Amino acid sequence: MFVYQEFAVLRETIKKPEERLERPIMAGATAAYSNRLQAARIRQRLSVSDLSARVGVTHRSMSLYENGSETPSEHVMKAINAVLKIEA
Repeated sequence: MFVYQEFAVLRETIKKPEERLERPIMAGATAAYSNRLQAARIRQRLSVSDLSARVGVTHRSMSLYENGSETPSEHVMKAINAVLKIEA
């Protein structure tokens, strides 16, 4: 059985939402901030690596902030906002 087939079987057997493997669709402030973050980074013509170096976080962390999987701490958010010149 291939991985995607195993995932489909697992998906069918798990009925409760808290047992599902998929992440819920981000909503609210997290989604709005991650979208603004990505748009501002692209406008400034910075790569994720460039932005993460300027802010002082890892490339992986910045990527997670941008796709909405994690929310940056207040300190990191202020640093991102300062580098990208976006309002809080």
